[in-house]
Amino acid sequence: MNGIQEALADFGFHSNISLVMLTVALLLARIIPVIVLSPFLGGDVVPSEVKLGIGVTLAIVLFPAVADRVTLVPLTALAFIAVL
Repeated sequence: MNGIQEALADFGFHSNISLVMLTVALLLARIIPVIVLSPFLGGDVVPSEVKLGIGVTLAIVLFPAVADRVTLVPLTALAFIAVL
């Protein structure tokens, strides 16, 4: 993981890659169920791939706003599941 972090630092991305990945995972875990279970996207009218794409796009758009506020993401599995 340090090699990836050093490579990203060469491109000017100075952040903890684990924190970024876990923050994106939390965003996706909260956004995807809302998109999938929403009534206007329900049923067979909209394919699952489109729903997933909308959720991922929304997570990418929201990430800069959320990343500034996230200071601590649990790194152990049990604590991470509790945050979900």
